[in-house]
Amino acid sequence: MLNSENKLTPDSKYILLNSSANRSLDHSVLTNLYLPIIGRGALELYELLWSLSINDHNRLILHKHYELQSMLDVGSDKLLRYRRKLEGVNLLKTFISLTSADSYVYELKVPCSASEFLKTDILSILLLGKVGEETYNQIVARLFLPKPDV
Repeated sequence: MLNSENKLTPDSKYILLNSSANRSLDHSVLTNLYLPIIGRGALELYELLWSLSINDHNRLILHKHYELQSMLDVGSDKLLRYRRKLEGVNLLKTFISLTSADSYVYELKVPCSASEFLKTDILSILLLGKVGEETYNQIVARLFLPKPDV
């Protein structure tokens, strides 16, 4: 757990790291598998950070959290909650500067593939618990097309 979470303010600074910025996101995995677990706000934060990282071209551009807050129309408390959800499903890793407690580094992680996600016990159980068995089966059927019997 981060020690300076309570120091997150609109003026707190951050930089983005995204070693996969040249990859496109699989939105069907994000919306079908991650969204029910993390919620719309956390997904919007993830997609915004991804978009900003592409624009930054991994040049370590310093941003202020005010930018995120104003674009998502949320306060520091919600932004922190969304960030924790992303960290919980391994879509984001957060580091705090050793020299400045109000400066962060956000490392974006690529979502699991659908098959990796469903093979991960904790993620598949979280999804099942959130949406129920019937919807879970519908999601799986939507993501995995049956092979034709030739």
